[in-house]
Amino acid sequence: FGLPVYRFTRCFPCGSNWPMAVLEVELEIFNFDAGNFGVDDRLFVAVIENSIYYEAPNNLTDFDYVFRGFVTPVNGVALPSDQNGFTWQGSMNWGDWVYQNSRVIAFVQNMNTKHVLNATIN
Repeated sequence: FGLPVYRFTRCFPCGSNWPMAVLEVELEIFNFDAGNFGVDDRLFVAVIENSIYYEAPNNLTDFDYVFRGFVTPVNGVALPSDQNGFTWQGSMNWGDWVYQNSRVIAFVQNMNTKHVLNATIN
């Protein structure tokens, strides 16, 4: 079973109207065996942010890995089952987030079992 290897080939907010910029992401999945992904496997790409200070009602104040939004549709992107590589491009409006504290994550999840098959962070 050849697990996929992820490479973010482009991942940055672009545009001159900061912070109303657009995050553009290009993700390449390669080095996996054709047929490893089934019809129930979906690619998800999302933005998370670290080092958030917030005085919560439970007295917690510091938060990491806070989900900020999906770059893919919320139901993910179907993966080709007959190829050894796959490139996906997407974009989203950049919110009021601290760029230096933000990361883009990608993972493949089987929608029937809910198992995450592989993941990466940029």
